[in-house]
Amino acid sequence: MAEPNQAETLQIAEIFLEAYNEKNNSDFHWDNDLSYQPKNAAYGDFILFDSHIKKQLVVQLTRAVADPDREFVRPKQASLVVEPLRLGLESQNFNAVSIYINFENQPSNGDEAKELVYWLDFIISHKITNSLRPNYYSYDKSFDAQYMPKIEKYVSELIISPIEQIEQKGYVSVAYGYSKEYPEPWLDDEQRVSMAVKKKEANDLSDCILLVDSGHSPIHEFYIPLIKKQLKDSNLNEIWIVDNFSSSRRAFQVK
Repeated sequence: MAEPNQAETLQIAEIFLEAYNEKNNSDFHWDNDLSYQPKNAAYGDFILFDSHIKKQLVVQLTRAVADPDREFVRPKQASLVVEPLRLGLESQNFNAVSIYINFENQPSNGDEAKELVYWLDFIISHKITNSLRPNYYSYDKSFDAQYMPKIEKYVSELIISPIEQIEQKGYVSVAYGYSKEYPEPWLDDEQRVSMAVKKKEANDLSDCILLVDSGHSPIHEFYIPLIKKQLKDSNLNEIWIVDNFSSSRRAFQVK
């Protein structure tokens, strides 16, 4: 799991700052020269300053991530296939089409990705061109028995459907998943946050605020009181959560 870079840390800090200052009637701010502390991340990832009272806030970041492979590695590897595949299909000017792919395994390098793009393009193009059914994907033993093994190492599900509401030729919508099993269970929001906090409780963060980035999705309202109850006995003094998403962009205190 990659640590937030400076730009991402600033984005997280800005969301936190707005909520913290409003709650505490304070005026802390980000200093472009001093706030970002990547070399001191074992203690604090960033520092905020209030020049009026000459006080600092030291903030330690962590992410509520249950499965780094599933939440970060798999999506990144799958994206190496999806975008060039979409561009290649768009260039063929088909009627509007919707495609769903589940990558049970992802290509491990660029050559594997390019080969998978080639065969997916070939198979999907054939299905769109030759199927007479409303759903473009139909089983054809003479074709599938020969070509589907080219992708089955990586792909466990492939759905190809026309989009009748869109008349624009060349329109391609590609959605994708990366489940090893179907369905592959997720830990709920309470479990994700609790695990992230427990990993930090062994450290001496008595002078820090622990800020939990919500990870792959925002925290659902249902879980907030459960999280607060779960963390009330934590040895950390102050814990906040930031939902670092365009649809949420909020921060709130949970201890």
